[in-house]
Amino acid sequence: MLRWLFATVLALGLMLGVSARAETYRLNYEAAVLGVVVLGEASYEVTSTPTRYAVRANIRTSGAARIFDQTEITATSTGEVSNGAINWARYDISHAYSGKFRRTQMTRGASGLTTTINPNYRDLGRRRRVRRSGAVPTTL
Repeated sequence: MLRWLFATVLALGLMLGVSARAETYRLNYEAAVLGVVVLGEASYEVTSTPTRYAVRANIRTSGAARIFDQTEITATSTGEVSNGAINWARYDISHAYSGKFRRTQMTRGASGLTTTINPNYRDLGRRRRVRRSGAVPTTL
């Protein structure tokens, strides 16, 4: 879901990036049951120029939902726009939930991709191949 929201905001930023000056758009949403009991909030900020973009998204539980789950996700991305294509330079996502916190940062530069994951859990969800007779186990 976060990927879909991030892609939507990023696409919106590209569509709006045709102006010669910087433009900033802010979108705020609230999810509520029967319009009374607030469950969550989402906010997006897209800033773009003809050559650069910056996107910030924040999603969090709020109101009555925070009694059961306290989740907050913040994602940012910056980069360049060239010939209608997005060239991201930095991506940063922070995810806090159930008293836990994790931050993933990716920076793309001339020397390659740099990734920082903190905390870096040992099990990153890698699947291991099943050992067959004479086969050496490998990680996918």
